[in-house]
Amino acid sequence: MSELLMNAYLRQKNAKRLDTEGNPIEMKLSFTQWLAIWVNSGHLNNRGRGKGKYVMSRINDLGHYELGNVFIQLHTENVSQAKRGRHVSQVTRNRTSLSMKGKRHLVSQETKDKQSVALKNKPWSKFRRDAQNKRKGDL
Repeated sequence: MSELLMNAYLRQKNAKRLDTEGNPIEMKLSFTQWLAIWVNSGHLNNRGRGKGKYVMSRINDLGHYELGNVFIQLHTENVSQAKRGRHVSQVTRNRTSLSMKGKRHLVSQETKDKQSVALKNKPWSKFRRDAQNKRKGDL
């Protein structure tokens, strides 16, 4: 277990990250400090990316990874905070749009079933009602 933890620490320490101004973000925590923060958080076994996993974050996404400037939070919260206040340029939107053209986005039957269950016995929104009426008119 300790070798896995040391590898996780070294991955974070050796990651080449830059802040919003292009300056390097350094890991200034020793392995012992890093591990103590995780153990004290109670989320050592839930580290990682994705829903329900925890990450080490910097206060306001500023400064380095050092004592007094880090805390453990859900990955989804960290991503949400990072995106807050950022706007996607029109150039990026156009590039994304072009890259998506002609690609089919299939929804699995499992997802369709979950959506159907979630919408049962709920009032229809104007958008949903109009879409249904349009579909019926197309038949």
